[in-house]
Amino acid sequence: SPHPMRTGFVLLSVMITAMVVIFALTYLSLSASDPGNFNVPLTKVSALYFTMTILATVGFGDIVATSEAGQIAVMLQMVVGLTLLTALARVIVAAARSATQRKKDHQGLVD
Repeated sequence: SPHPMRTGFVLLSVMITAMVVIFALTYLSLSASDPGNFNVPLTKVSALYFTMTILATVGFGDIVATSEAGQIAVMLQMVVGLTLLTALARVIVAAARSATQRKKDHQGLVD
C-alpha cells in the first residue's frame, strides 16, 4: 500500500467498531434473554456504554455481569480488545518504520 499507516488505521477502526457493535449486541441479547445476567436490565445505550467501559478498561462498576455467561462474554471482550490494541500498536510502529525507510531510500536515490 502506498499509505500503510492510513490503511492500517482504517482497518483497525473498522475492526474496533465491529467488535464494539458485536459485544454490545451480545450483552443486550444476554440481558434480554435473562435479566439476571447483569445487575441491571440493559438497554441499547447501556449495553453500548458497558462495552465501551470494558474497552477503555475503566469498568466503573455501575453495570456488572452477574452470571457465568455474562462474565465469559466480558472476558472474551477483554482478550479481543487487548489483541486489537496490540495490533494497532504494531501497525503504527511498522508503518512508521516503513515510512522512515522509504524516506531514507528516496533520499539515497536523490543524493
